[in-house]
Amino acid sequence: MSLTNRNQTTRIVRGGQTTQHWWRMAAQVIRTSLFMALGAFTLTYCVLIAANYEIRHIRETFVVFLADYNVALHRPDKPLTYTDYQQRRLTRSAAEIAADGRLRRISIEYRDNAEKFAWIAGIPAALA
Repeated sequence: MSLTNRNQTTRIVRGGQTTQHWWRMAAQVIRTSLFMALGAFTLTYCVLIAANYEIRHIRETFVVFLADYNVALHRPDKPLTYTDYQQRRLTRSAAEIAADGRLRRISIEYRDNAEKFAWIAGIPAALA
């Protein structure tokens, strides 16, 4: 084998190693950026939820979700027990909860806010 062939082979191998190295580095940068964006989104979203939501209304929003789910499954008489905003333990049917205007308004407001907060949290995530 001549010296020229060996240099040619060495150059090809080194070029492949260099290319592989740059692909790995690019993948690492992308992965790190995605994790930073996910962290920024999660932190921002959790802060917005903690600052704007009340546990007593979150419980009521959840029971409205359960009531809607049971009504959709044709089980409107299923009893659901929850703690209302005045700390009272109540048991009502899924149909009663689904028809309750106050609970419905709170549920819609909290769902709309959750979507709005997700868009707002996307801003720091995009910057990260």
